[in-house]
Amino acid sequence: MLCPLPVITAVLIKSYWKQGPTVNFISKATIKAILMLPDVIFFDLDDTLIDHGTAARSALSKLQEEYEVLGAIELDELEMLWQKDFQKYWELLILNRITIQENWAARFRNLFETVGHSIGGDELGKLVSDYGELYISGTSAIPGAAEILKKAREHGVTVSVITNNIAEMQYRKVKHCGLDGYIDSMTISQDYGIMKPDPEIFRIAMRKTGTLPEKSLMVGDSLDSDILGAIGVGIKPVWFNRFGIENGAAEVEVPILDGYQPTDRAWDSMISAFSGH
Repeated sequence: MLCPLPVITAVLIKSYWKQGPTVNFISKATIKAILMLPDVIFFDLDDTLIDHGTAARSALSKLQEEYEVLGAIELDELEMLWQKDFQKYWELLILNRITIQENWAARFRNLFETVGHSIGGDELGKLVSDYGELYISGTSAIPGAAEILKKAREHGVTVSVITNNIAEMQYRKVKHCGLDGYIDSMTISQDYGIMKPDPEIFRIAMRKTGTLPEKSLMVGDSLDSDILGAIGVGIKPVWFNRFGIENGAAEVEVPILDGYQPTDRAWDSMISAFSGH
């Protein structure tokens, strides 16, 4: 009686991943082809692997305890005021025309003016410094993120990050959250003066990892920057949508992942999105 091909395949794969290079009758590339795995999975960072939103809100909440002006504002309103000027300074930041500290200083100055107060000099400098430290210390990985990155690497898939942000901040956050050991490379917008969804930043990331669009997968929380950006260069996307946000680009059908737990379920969903099964 012949053993079914799926069973043979499973045995060979299990043997290879346990024994590695000592099993020379089947290559890792062959196994990846059999399983229809991507060569590279690109991940966004903020609110895809790292919980940026919670860290920023937590930092503002802690600042309310020290700064009377901020403490007099409801947290939801404070968060809204803090985000109000985000886009205004973001492009300047990415183009290296201002520093992250200058960005935060301008936004806090505008926030204070909005509520009828002024701040400057050493007091503003301390506020900016306090926010930065509270934000970094408050960052944490999205539940299951480390496990899904580990799963990818165990299957011989390269893990790479494409992120719109400041290099120093992104490296600090990745290290603080303990994800640095699972990420093979990072392509950060500040280093190149361009941002997702610009096709060139995806091409840079692919050149760095030595892959092609058809052998890549992109996972990200932003429909515009991550999903449409990936589609624009021929990379299959997975929309990391843990809050059930409505698809604002209804004409684009995209696989949705609502979390990384359980790991096997999340992994299967990602690979199904890549293979089309």
